Amino acid sequence: MSPEVVGFAIVLLAAVMLLGKYVRVKVSFIQKLLLPSAIIAGFIGLLLGPQVIGRLGEPLGWAWLEDGGLLTSGIVEVWAELPGLLISVVFATLFLGSRIPSPVRVAKLVGPQLSIGVAYGSGQYVVGIVLGLLVLSPLLGVDPVFGALIEIAFEGGHGTAAGMQPAFEDMGMPEATDLALAIATVGLVFGIVIGISVINWGVRTGRTRVIKSISQQSKAELRGLYSDDERVSTGRMTSRPGSIEPLTLHVAVVGLAIIIGWLILEGLVWVEDQLWGQPGSPWSEEGLTLLGYVY
Repeated sequence: MSPEVVGFAIVLLAAVMLLGKYVRVKVSFIQKLLLPSAIIAGFIGLLLGPQVIGRLGEPLGWAWLEDGGLLTSGIVEVWAELPGLLISVVFATLFLGSRIPSPVRVAKLVGPQLSIGVAYGSGQYVVGIVLGLLVLSPLLGVDPVFGALIEIAFEGGHGTAAGMQPAFEDMGMPEATDLALAIATVGLVFGIVIGISVINWGVRTGRTRVIKSISQQSKAELRGLYSDDERVSTGRMTSRPGSIEPLTLHVAVVGLAIIIGWLILEGLVWVEDQLWGQPGSPWSEEGLTLLGYVY
């Protein structure tokens, strides 16, 4: 694939994201649903791609649409590879610019969150796998392991689903990535829509304590913008643009965080290999899989 195709695919993706933001700003119905601009852009990309407009090519007799809709197959191929790569950017930027708390504060913050996370995750695994065993497998012939996608998509989300792509491919079920991403999208959209509906119902019936009026949010908040009279702190410059352009510096910092994470992973893999990955080890004979490696 040529660099021109890769570059244009990324530029076009940015344009679709901007279009999603424009729809959020202009369409009042979507504003009331509080859907993120990225989700709106995703639906726009879906409509433009091979799954919607692309399917109209044959019945309409427009062969040029059959390749990828209004997108080319090369662009779709680049987009399909991006989630597995950009998940590293997501995790690399989680704590950039944040002060590392003390171990005591970490325990206080992480303890409750970890407890509820484990409870939710375990419940989703149980429900999903039980449905896989009792419904999906006997009725549709689906491997019960697909029941685990509920936890991966709901509690994990799009990032976890994309990051699991190499694992799904190693397990011989590459289609699980697309299915997990679809479940994450459906879960996010329905969670927001149903959640907003329940909140509106609670406000109207006087069951809420904090929000007392549905119109409590300003027009700027619904549009995802700041009003002219709102003062927002955007941080401070630490590097003069004359020495390095700020965006370049930010990309460099994110890249450094990714490299550090990769070095940590390689170090753990090396330790793992020294402990039980040597030839003749009983673990290697059983085909133990950890950290993305099969021994």
